[in-house]
Amino acid sequence: MAKYSLEFKLEVVKKFIAGESLPKLKGVQDKTILRYAQSRAKIYKEFDKNILNPKIIYRTYTLAEKIKACKEIIKGKSMRQVARELGMESHGTVRRWYNDYIKHGIAGLQYRKGIKPITSVKETKPMKKPLTKDEREELISLRKRNEILEAENDFLKKLNALVSSKEGKDTKAK
Repeated sequence: MAKYSLEFKLEVVKKFIAGESLPKLKGVQDKTILRYAQSRAKIYKEFDKNILNPKIIYRTYTLAEKIKACKEIIKGKSMRQVARELGMESHGTVRRWYNDYIKHGIAGLQYRKGIKPITSVKETKPMKKPLTKDEREELISLRKRNEILEAENDFLKKLNALVSSKEGKDTKAK
């Protein structure tokens, strides 16, 4: 419904809310108009008519707003609900915030492309996964191999020192 005016869209939403029959458009299926009216009616009731405006409005959100949104999702609200409360039409941005918050903590919410975080919060490390049985066995065998190689290396160093000191004595005797 991108090519229709804001007034027409408002008319469709108001008729849907009032329970009246929706207008029919040539080349547009009735179920498409119905789906549009259903989705926009919820937004229209919660906010105002400007939310139906097709112009993209870029808004920057503060770190506190992002953290609050993530904490509401953790408490049990859906991402769509949180996005609507913030006045967003889609929940994609909120989903990205939540994933960054889970992976990197507060520092993940501060990063933007090419911009360092404002505060001095260090990025937290993600939780380590426990080792599987095969990984644990491999780690043990690698540690044993490392000990053997270090012992061989120490032995070869001592042998080299011993040989060089004997060669030094032999040259002095001649």
